[in-house]
Amino acid sequence: MKFSFERECIKAVSWARGRPNYGMGNMNHGLEEVCGNKRELSGPLVDSYLLKIRKQMSTKLSPSRTTQLGSLVILFIPWPIFRHITVLFRGYGGEVKFDGKKLKITSTLSSMETVEKVFSPSRFEGQDLLRKRHFSHVAGLKGEVEFLYKGNSSVVVSNNSPLTLDYNLKSQKVNVTVYIQQYRPEDFLVDSFLQNLNQ
Repeated sequence: MKFSFERECIKAVSWARGRPNYGMGNMNHGLEEVCGNKRELSGPLVDSYLLKIRKQMSTKLSPSRTTQLGSLVILFIPWPIFRHITVLFRGYGGEVKFDGKKLKITSTLSSMETVEKVFSPSRFEGQDLLRKRHFSHVAGLKGEVEFLYKGNSSVVVSNNSPLTLDYNLKSQKVNVTVYIQQYRPEDFLVDSFLQNLNQ
């Protein structure tokens, strides 16, 4: 008699009474449930790899960096996991293209709304790693250390400045490129490079 562990596991998850809330925050309940049932087989691996990508983006949000196109460290993501990630990309409005000759998959997220849903804080215990506020330490009047707000950095996504993930099927590694915008304490732009790009 043939037995499929995957089929039985999905049945158990689908019929469970205490099912998880897949539609937390701004995430789509139906789409997350489709991918979520598959994730039950191997744990929350999709979210853990999305968190790795997001943390890499966060390292580019340094106050010393200018507005720029940042190329992140290449990450190894197994194909059985990354293919589920591409389902989320498509489901939230991203574009996924396959290049058969180069064995490469290019995922393009051209909307900030798409990026905020794929990398929703609801996946990461409320952490928002797409933006970072910067502070400096100064001596107060009573000798105590005070924090002075110096501005913030943010991931910026649009049609002309998309978040791009190039995945190599042979090496199972992904290279992520993202645009970073710097802001002054008054929320004014440090420079208008991205604004000129999007005109």
